[in-house]
Amino acid sequence: MKAFYSGLLLLVVTFASMIGNAAAINICLDRARKLTLAIDQKQTTEHCFRTYAKNLSKSKCFELVNSLKKPDLQENLNSICFYQSQDFSDIKTCASGANQLKLADNHDEALFECYMQFQSQTSQKQCFEISRKLVLPHRKNHMRQHCQNNY
Repeated sequence: MKAFYSGLLLLVVTFASMIGNAAAINICLDRARKLTLAIDQKQTTEHCFRTYAKNLSKSKCFELVNSLKKPDLQENLNSICFYQSQDFSDIKTCASGANQLKLADNHDEALFECYMQFQSQTSQKQCFEISRKLVLPHRKNHMRQHCQNNY
């Protein structure tokens, strides 16, 4: 019974911490919205994500970016979410996160990061799937050759 209460307490503390982290970034973003100058809003919003992204899940972070409706900031904020929020659990969710990045160079770099992070758990088939998702032809060819030569 004591173990049950200890486990329950840990769950409550973890949940409260997650809510606190989400609240902290929302407070920061509310402050950014209230700033007068657009450049100040932009810089403060980026600061909020750099500061608090590490405490958010990838999906929550990307969701928050989409809710801001700031096209000029979207790529930078999605990049912060991809690289700085909590880790992906597998290569499939990582590749899905890479799809949040729209610029070809950023997208491909993120896919390479996914591959490197999960390389020891990746099959040749998954390696080729990653190569097909790459946008830039020279990177696609490089990855395809890597998949052929290393599996």
